[in-house]
Amino acid sequence: MVATLEIDWTGYDSCHEICIFKKNWYAMILFPNAKINLGLYITARRANGYHDIQSIFLPIGLSDILEVVPAAGHQHRNFTTTGIPIEDKTGKNLVLTALEHVRQDYDLPAVGIHLHKNIPPGSGLGGGSADAAFMVFALDRLFKLGMDEKKKRIYLGNLGSDCTFFLENSPCFVSGTGDQLAPLSLKSISHYWIGLVVPGVHISTKLAYSMVQPHSRKKALNETICAPVSTWKQTISNDFEIPVFKKYPILKDIKSLMYKQGAVYASLSGSGSSVYGFFQDPPVWNTAFQGMFVWTGRMAY
Repeated sequence: MVATLEIDWTGYDSCHEICIFKKNWYAMILFPNAKINLGLYITARRANGYHDIQSIFLPIGLSDILEVVPAAGHQHRNFTTTGIPIEDKTGKNLVLTALEHVRQDYDLPAVGIHLHKNIPPGSGLGGGSADAAFMVFALDRLFKLGMDEKKKRIYLGNLGSDCTFFLENSPCFVSGTGDQLAPLSLKSISHYWIGLVVPGVHISTKLAYSMVQPHSRKKALNETICAPVSTWKQTISNDFEIPVFKKYPILKDIKSLMYKQGAVYASLSGSGSSVYGFFQDPPVWNTAFQGMFVWTGRMAY
């Protein structure tokens, strides 16, 4: 019998964590959530090859499931996955990279890790970054490591530029190379539904950046976003769309179909391949996106 079931909410209401304690066993189950890019401006290219951007990150309710438990045996870890297959040619998932980073500073016992993938990999939804960030959170809570926010930021910054976002896990204006975050109020979309479609297309982020010519904007994205949602179609854009849509016309078709089905605003997320739309009512997809990954949820801000 479970002695204690504790649910601690972590800021965004679909991303809770569950601590389960039995007599000689305990586990932590977390729900790493996806995010979308609302607008994406590439404003400059640095000498080191990195780019300065402006974007707004929004967490959404689509989540993976990450279970972490102390494990018996001599191996440092046991890692299994289910759900959407993960094609990782390096053989090292970001969850394991996160574990290795923390293990360098803390004497951790062996752990068992199970990751159930609901967020399509390589879709511009930040699923891998979320999994890595939540792995750090799980280790801190499960083994009472006592990390402060500064320590967590260091780990997350080393794992990836957008991993740090999941410390906030609420709407943020993102600038710099994606490492500068400023909380943002977005009550204007609180009553909308979001529809998400991901076709079977893989887009190289490196290639996508190589196809874009950086340019500055007269008005920053965090100012433009203050206008009514009905104006966003004309005022907010994703700089990846023109070259990516040219190379993968199916993505342009998906965006057009979303507008035909009533989207108030639709866009590519990041460099793709996911396309999302905001709707006044729950979208009815019928067979328009048959054979593709489709998800619908309610905004919660």
